[in-house]
Amino acid sequence: MKPVFLILYVSAYCLFAGQPVTYVLKFDNRVHHEAEIDAHFRDVLAGPFRIQMSRSSPGRYALHEFAKNIYNVSITDEDDKPLPFSRPDAHSWLVSAHSGTVHFHYTLFGNQPDGTYSGINANFILLNPPSALVWGIGLENRSHELELDLPDDWTCATQLNGKDSNWTAPNQYYLMDSPILLGPIQWFSWSQGTPEQTIRLALLEPGSPEEAKAYQQVCQAITAEAQGIFGELPNYDFGSYTFLAAYMPNAEGDGMEHRNSTVCSSTRQLHKDAVRLAGTIAHEFFHCWNVERLRPAALEPFDFTRVNVSEELWFAEGVTSYFDGLILCRSGVISMDAFLDGFNGDLNWVVLGPGRNFGSPAQMSAQAGFVDAARSVDPTNRTNTFISYYSYGAVLGLILDLQLRQQFNKSLDQFMQLAWQRFGKQEKPYSNQDLQMLLAEFTNPEFGNHFFEQSIYRSELPELQPLFEKAGLVWRAKSPQKAWWGNVKWVLETDPFETKVKDKENQFVTLASPTQVGTPLYRAGLEKGDILLALDDHKIKTLDDVKESLAKFKPGDSVEIEYRKNGENKKNDLELKADPAFELVPFEYRDLSVSTEQAQFRQAWLASQGKPLSLNRFCPECRRGYPFANNFCPLDGKELLLSRPLLDNEEDSDED
Repeated sequence: MKPVFLILYVSAYCLFAGQPVTYVLKFDNRVHHEAEIDAHFRDVLAGPFRIQMSRSSPGRYALHEFAKNIYNVSITDEDDKPLPFSRPDAHSWLVSAHSGTVHFHYTLFGNQPDGTYSGINANFILLNPPSALVWGIGLENRSHELELDLPDDWTCATQLNGKDSNWTAPNQYYLMDSPILLGPIQWFSWSQGTPEQTIRLALLEPGSPEEAKAYQQVCQAITAEAQGIFGELPNYDFGSYTFLAAYMPNAEGDGMEHRNSTVCSSTRQLHKDAVRLAGTIAHEFFHCWNVERLRPAALEPFDFTRVNVSEELWFAEGVTSYFDGLILCRSGVISMDAFLDGFNGDLNWVVLGPGRNFGSPAQMSAQAGFVDAARSVDPTNRTNTFISYYSYGAVLGLILDLQLRQQFNKSLDQFMQLAWQRFGKQEKPYSNQDLQMLLAEFTNPEFGNHFFEQSIYRSELPELQPLFEKAGLVWRAKSPQKAWWGNVKWVLETDPFETKVKDKENQFVTLASPTQVGTPLYRAGLEKGDILLALDDHKIKTLDDVKESLAKFKPGDSVEIEYRKNGENKKNDLELKADPAFELVPFEYRDLSVSTEQAQFRQAWLASQGKPLSLNRFCPECRRGYPFANNFCPLDGKELLLSRPLLDNEEDSDED
């Protein structure tokens, strides 16, 4: 196109589309968690103009009342004269009369630096745009521009297009999907994929440069492993993907995926918790395929004013949770036994918890609006009625992967590649029914339909031990000789029926968590808030008394429990059970031999698809292995050794 025609074309386009929405953000009072923000809306059509604050955020599935942290609002015209406005609801402002230009100024308070909210501090700033920026109804398809007022030694990390202090987004949704990290960032980058794209680690962490460099190598191993599962990287907008990693003492723990970036925030530090932090890296990076592009239809179009309800989160989030641990294992960040141990909590919750009686994985997914960082004041009964779609889907991912490998000589990796090619790469949204048909095509109709009818639309699971045994794994009771009354938490509290004063000398052992249906404590009538007084003749006065008294009994014992409910002392019979918890462990940790077939199965399942790290540090307590980037075991806090300690049934073959 010739230049003169290009100029006329661009001018006509701007006249038709309207001028960009622009924002100016200043952080002069960041020490008190405040930002001053000016939003400029130009070429606004005649008539009432509504300015909106979001109530939901991409990657989250619940409502968040972001407007509560906006104040000092003023609305003016192009001459800085006040414009009349009203508040039709708590989340919007309605400008009744204007001449095409509306300036909206406000103060934002942000003291929650994570992937959902915004955190404004003296040492760094983490902005999630839905929690920080108002937007104009009807202007969603215009380009949006940001100008950031930064200290001289700070840089900006974001998936937006631009550099330094000036950034642009092609439309409102892309802006709202683009978190922003500001501060004295340490930058790392590497090339990956064919054609090559850039992956960047923008790191805020008070540790040493050596620890940061080692962590970059961990992240690079993880991204290569994830790419190996899908066979290729997505096409990132502007050719890059960015980890916004804020591991700061005043950060909040979170991981939040976006189209070409992710927020990974935590108070944990690299020198002790690199493995835990790497788990979030693996989970969120897997999302750049699964959920960002391979996306449930119910999440489209995303509505910033309400909750999008999806019954596919068991797959979008849960199967991702299966692969994040698998990626850590395959890439050498954790050992096989650490990977397996990571499933024990999820397996026990799904298999033993009462939640399966109240809904299938699809139905649990639809409850995300109530549980995904949602806030409520009134208590719920989710201890008994809910299983997280993260855990449910992770267990189903494990089961499906083992079934595919054993029955069809295929894998869940290959199914994810097929789903990527069929839906994700084309960005064609899917439903549970689409996945069901795809699984039937991938295997056969009988298997695919049975899996979904049994385990997705209903709550049935296959027998687990045969599945695990073929991989040389044992699924067995962990502590069958231990007396058990339920998984509950006890604390020391004053009795509200005796005194309103927090008197440390007059505290009682109080049940701090709900009891679960079917457990001994539930059957005995105890509930959250009850005070434990005695077991048989053992008086309970301290938290140590609880453990010592329970340890005196064995499964099947009937004891008298004395407790106080609503100020009234009660007694009841308590029938103790054996601890029902199971554990998943390798054969060799239970004095069993691994056959050649089992070893080959394991190798095919856990083999690296990328460039794994070397597992050269091991915990002397739990014997799990970790990479050089981690100095302490994330499970028990023990300092790691440079060589693996012997198993109980091993002999030292080194004569030295």
